[in-house]
Amino acid sequence: MKNWRNQPQSWTGSDPCKPWDGISCSSGRVTEMLELNLSVVIFYFFYQETIRWDLSNNPSLGGPLTPNIGNLKQLTILNLLGCSFTGNIPQEIGNLRQLTFLALNMNQFTGRIPPELGLLTNLSWLDLSANQLSGQIPVSRGSDPGLDKLVATKHFHFSENQLTGPMDRKLFSANMNLVHVLFDNNKLDGPIPPSLGLVKTLQIIRLDHNQFYGAVPDSIGNLTSLMELFMDGNGLNGTIPNALFSLPQMQRISLAKNTLGGSLTMTGKISSKLRNYILFYLICLQALRNLSISVPSGKKSSMRKGVIIGIAIAGFVLIVGLVLVAIYALRQKKIAKEAVERTTNPFASWGAGGKDNGDVPQLKGARYFVFEELKKCTNNFSETHEIGSGGYGKVYKGKIANGQIAAIKRAQQGSMQGAAEFKNEIELLSRVHHKNLVSLVGFCYEQGEQMLVYEYISNGTLRDNLMGKGGIQLDWMKRLKIAIGSAKGLAYLHELANPPIIHRDIKSTNILLDESLTAKVADFGLSKLVSDTQKGHVSTQVKGTLGYLDPEYYMTQQLSEKSDVYSFGVVMLELLTSRQPIEKGKYIVREIRTAIDQYDQEYYGLKSLIDPAIRDSAKLVGFRRFVQLAMECVEESAADRPSMNDVVKELETILQNEGGPLLNSASLSTEHFGDATGRGQEEHSPMKDDSSSSSAFDYNSVYSYSAVEPK
Repeated sequence: MKNWRNQPQSWTGSDPCKPWDGISCSSGRVTEMLELNLSVVIFYFFYQETIRWDLSNNPSLGGPLTPNIGNLKQLTILNLLGCSFTGNIPQEIGNLRQLTFLALNMNQFTGRIPPELGLLTNLSWLDLSANQLSGQIPVSRGSDPGLDKLVATKHFHFSENQLTGPMDRKLFSANMNLVHVLFDNNKLDGPIPPSLGLVKTLQIIRLDHNQFYGAVPDSIGNLTSLMELFMDGNGLNGTIPNALFSLPQMQRISLAKNTLGGSLTMTGKISSKLRNYILFYLICLQALRNLSISVPSGKKSSMRKGVIIGIAIAGFVLIVGLVLVAIYALRQKKIAKEAVERTTNPFASWGAGGKDNGDVPQLKGARYFVFEELKKCTNNFSETHEIGSGGYGKVYKGKIANGQIAAIKRAQQGSMQGAAEFKNEIELLSRVHHKNLVSLVGFCYEQGEQMLVYEYISNGTLRDNLMGKGGIQLDWMKRLKIAIGSAKGLAYLHELANPPIIHRDIKSTNILLDESLTAKVADFGLSKLVSDTQKGHVSTQVKGTLGYLDPEYYMTQQLSEKSDVYSFGVVMLELLTSRQPIEKGKYIVREIRTAIDQYDQEYYGLKSLIDPAIRDSAKLVGFRRFVQLAMECVEESAADRPSMNDVVKELETILQNEGGPLLNSASLSTEHFGDATGRGQEEHSPMKDDSSSSSAFDYNSVYSYSAVEPK
């Protein structure tokens, strides 16, 4: 305690298990340190039973990393991203043989990569990027360890360091399971090892902005899972392997700023994903510009013929270049003109009242509001009309011209989107229609304002009602119906919206209850469209709210509908316990999973965790199956989780067994489509500054883990 500063107020006394916020214990021993905002002079030895350290994004946490870290031999996760550690990475980290996740990126580590990291044979994620590491990449020599021994690792991220020397062929082998190999923005040189093409699981290779020379290895053309290949900004020469352009998953190739020679025939079928990606054409033009034309040696007549052919080709390339420059200049002039028009009136093409001119999609049911009307119905946006606030802006309650009570979300200046992004958001909100999604009434975009107008939801958020702030008693039957309603809204987004939509921020503050306690999913600010249904997932920067975040999405950046399923499973556990996902350093999923007792016929081992409001009522007939379903939703592997439609069916079966009426048993039938449009409303009940309750409108609570976004 003498060495810590800015510790939480709960850190009093001599026993951290009594309890301290952010500290988890087992049998009187510290096992986890999570999500703490601390300053520390030096790390000291902690109990060897510690299994997880996540002290990321603490820039005041720094100094040398003590070798005592090697004493935590039970550690499985070590996350020190975004701190200020200096000096060498201690070789004692090689003692942490249980480690599966190691993130030391965005610090100020110097010196060489310790070869002892090669002893971490259980490691799945290794990120040392954005430091000042130097020297060669270590590989095994005799009995000495090296990174080539990390055959279970999926993520090598060493970008933005000062690594030098050649990349040893031993670094890669056929028995490795690498998915991402990211060594861009270093000082590596020598040829690119052909052994890289043996790692059949590779999806992303980034070797750009180094000093590699020689040819692009032909073996890389055998990587059928490869999606992105960046080798620009090196000294590569030789020919481009034609097989790269027919890889079935390839989407982006960058080989620009090299000295590539020979001819590029691109035999075979070009990958449809690559063909449809506009960046391909730009990058190919850059690469072709650097190709040299060879003149064959031999007889004089043959040479003269070769020279003529070379001149003809050069002339053709020059003409094409001039045409492209002219087209580019005209396009830039058009873009500049359109930019001026957008600045003065970005939505001018929409026509008066937001009517469709054929320039944008039809916005069914969404009305254009003039600024003065919204100003009037909120009494000049007075505090008496304010019902919510957060990082994005404020929400006001007001009666619009037709007499409808509405919630008006007004963006503050620093958080406004660009015109195109705001337009896209409105288009998204106006396309989804379901009784369990909060509906968009309209929007305003004038006088430098961005406002969205939603239906007003009278009973506020599920979180507030579970905490007793709404004055409504939620018995077991009501909670079942709320679970079914919100599950149906999500199932609609996943299976009937076109294209499907992943909400990405499901939590109890984003589920609102109307006057009849019908659940409505709200807040689509982080939602993602799944436009490529063949792919089954979206590669994206990790966003979401701590406690609800899908661990597989967090680890792989692969967002899918099953990420929403995980978050919904956490909400189901909230319905059981009325507890927030993370309280006093304890995670509800782990608490439930640990406490379950198969032999407890009445409470399933969860008596101490169940909300007394339902625990002490009549016997909960479907309780056990509800818990089992929730735990299936929070399985660590997305493949083991049910779909939202399956969740709806299971919940309806539970409700039916409880003796309650089914809520329109056709889970995704068109009976559920109303005039509702699916933009989430923020906190519509009066808000107070309560540190124990995270506002759905507070974008500061959204977890943005940029460090796991490959550049």
